[in-house]
Amino acid sequence: MKKKVYKLLGATIIIVMLLSLVLNHCIQLYISRKNMEKESKELFWQIEQILNQNQTELQDITDDFAASCLTKARATAYMIQSSPLALQSEEEIKKISQLLQIDEFHIIDEKGLLYAGSEPKYFGLTLNSGEQINYFLPMLGDKSLELCQKITPNTAEGKLMQYAAVWTEDGKNIVQIGMEPQRVINATKRNELSYIFSLLTADKGMVLYAADPKTYEILGSTDTSLVGKSLSDIGFNTGLIGEDRFKAEINGKSSYAIFEKSEKSVMLGRSVTTSTINRSVYTDSTFLLIYLIIISAFLIFTITNYLDKRIIRGINNINKKLQSITDGNLDEQVNVNATSEFTELSGHINLMVKSILESTDMLSSLLDITEISIGVYEYNNRCQRLRVTNCVWDILEINSSKKDKILSNTVLFKELLQEIMQFPYDQKRHIYRLNNNRKRYVKIETFKQGNNVIGILIDMTQDIREHYEITKERDEDLLTGLLNRRGYYAKLESLFSNPDDLNRCAIVMIDSDNLKTVNDTYGHDAGDKYLCAISKALSKIPAPKKIVSRLSGDEFALLIYKCTSYDELHIYLNEIKKLQTNIKVEIDYENILEIPVGFSMGYHICPENEKDYHSLIKIADQMMYENKRQRKQRK
Repeated sequence: MKKKVYKLLGATIIIVMLLSLVLNHCIQLYISRKNMEKESKELFWQIEQILNQNQTELQDITDDFAASCLTKARATAYMIQSSPLALQSEEEIKKISQLLQIDEFHIIDEKGLLYAGSEPKYFGLTLNSGEQINYFLPMLGDKSLELCQKITPNTAEGKLMQYAAVWTEDGKNIVQIGMEPQRVINATKRNELSYIFSLLTADKGMVLYAADPKTYEILGSTDTSLVGKSLSDIGFNTGLIGEDRFKAEINGKSSYAIFEKSEKSVMLGRSVTTSTINRSVYTDSTFLLIYLIIISAFLIFTITNYLDKRIIRGINNINKKLQSITDGNLDEQVNVNATSEFTELSGHINLMVKSILESTDMLSSLLDITEISIGVYEYNNRCQRLRVTNCVWDILEINSSKKDKILSNTVLFKELLQEIMQFPYDQKRHIYRLNNNRKRYVKIETFKQGNNVIGILIDMTQDIREHYEITKERDEDLLTGLLNRRGYYAKLESLFSNPDDLNRCAIVMIDSDNLKTVNDTYGHDAGDKYLCAISKALSKIPAPKKIVSRLSGDEFALLIYKCTSYDELHIYLNEIKKLQTNIKVEIDYENILEIPVGFSMGYHICPENEKDYHSLIKIADQMMYENKRQRKQRK
């Protein structure tokens, strides 16, 4: 047996280990490739953000520089017109250039001849001298024009400049200023793909691309040697571009690639070699294999050692004891404590042997280990010793000092049961209420066979409480806390089935007045307070016995009973009549208001031994409507 267990255990652990390894490898491969997709899309988003940000920054710088050129052209024109002699002094011209921080300025007459300025080498040029300066030719025909040229090589040297020109206020000269757009040039360089890709770092085996979406020419890459080549030249199947992820042989290396296909001027892509993706998976799988081998070896050693010491030896010991018991040695005790399970098994075996000798003791012991709230007691009328399960004491709330006395005297236990049975709750079901401050209920069932008595005690407290809560929710009106229609009729059904218990009684029907007006004027919250005021007043009627109910929205009903005489009954009916004009309620409407509460009522004094309460309710209802009609006529 030992060898079979070891072989089965070893084979099971090895199979589970291999399955875990294969499953983990497949999951890691899938996750790695999905992560490649996710990381690629995040990189594309980052690059697009850089491109968009740089483009926006370039446009802002270009616009600011153009505006600055025009402003400085106006300032130069103003200074030249204010001090015409400044053009005759080279030193004054330099001061103007330094003050306005311009690289050059030129003065052009009304015929388009450049005759003065900071650069004498350009004197003699006209607005027709070249494509660059020709841009300002329209100003000769319209002296209101102010022009700012885009950055362009100048006519004389081909140097990148931005020129702006305005007329002087007297309309005699055009003042043209020129500034080297270094900031714009620097911003333009930062927007170039080669510059952006130089900022990006690519892990080994990974390449980022920016390509023309129409020609698939590589415009930029973290591998600069690929710039200028076509995607198809380096191994991409351009027909697959746009799919989530596809395989490709890039420069002879198996890779996974993903491209973000768009209608923009640049298409972004990323490739990662298969070996790079798989490298971490193989590393993780190798470490997992090592861990599993170590853990498996440890588990096999630990479990087999445990099985040998705790299980197999224990089974052998139990077998020996059972053989002894089978041979007739009923005094044999099984005490194998290698594990808690063996300890429990030993106990059950000992209990089983003991039950052969004393069946009643076995029943008591078995019930003691249950957690159900059921107690069992047993006694023989010929002896004083009582046998009970521990749950009996919990159910009956017997303390330890009293318990010892009862255990040694069956008579005391019988008296205790008789005392409990003096307070029946449900006689048919044998349920009784314990005589204490806490409301607890117990079911007592007794079985007799000769002189032996066996009984069961069941704690019914929770069941009865739940039944009470269900009945309360079913029969109680949520707004007023009074009985609802169902609860009221259930009470009447019970009372009128035994009319002798009613004595002198009357049924009263009540309907609130002006509830709709209150709801329409002050809101339904005020209407609720109106109804609650009626319910509270009716509940305080000092009748010996009464049932107050809210039958519907504004309809109430009372049963006053157990009165000793009709005179006493009329006292309580008159108390209700007084309430028709004496109730007021405070409501919150713009400020605190106190409004009167009124209701109409009708009643019928019940004949003796009457059982049909439905007809009595109809009579009282008719009387109530008559009262309502009379109250309206008085108004």
